[in-house]
Amino acid sequence: LSQLPTLCGMTNSTITLSIGEIVVARDDLILQGPDPSAGSVAISPVAYSSYRVFNHTGLGTLFVNELTVQNGYHQGGGLFGLGGCIKSNGNVALGHSTVKNCNARGSQALGGGIMTYGSLLLVDSTVSGNNVWGDPGNGVGGGVYASGALTVKYSTLSANHATTLGGGAYA
Repeated sequence: LSQLPTLCGMTNSTITLSIGEIVVARDDLILQGPDPSAGSVAISPVAYSSYRVFNHTGLGTLFVNELTVQNGYHQGGGLFGLGGCIKSNGNVALGHSTVKNCNARGSQALGGGIMTYGSLLLVDSTVSGNNVWGDPGNGVGGGVYASGALTVKYSTLSANHATTLGGGAYA
């Protein structure tokens, strides 16, 4: 399976979402990109879209490995803007992955790049260029927001912005 992206011609490519976010309704799911020696795969909405990339409605762990998730946007219809690229009702784990250029906006906005009601684990990953815009006192976690524990190992959080707290991370 590690050769599948190469055989299908998907290396160094972008999967463009054109009709909305990907809803992950399973408790546990592993999203596996190609081996780095084979190239890279990015997942991104259509330019100037108004939806995030992944909405994990399960209560287990969404594990993203060897993928780039980018350019998501979530506006909470005047209320909650949750997770510009990834929102999870459970836990999120990123391994050797990038979440970049994502935005969340709302009266209360949490997690410009990633928002999880559970724990967040970042291993050898990058969270960069994400923003969260909320009403005064309500824009938290520009890069990531976790209601549970946040564990960061060998990872980079850079150039993220929040209108209130936690430009890079808030847990």
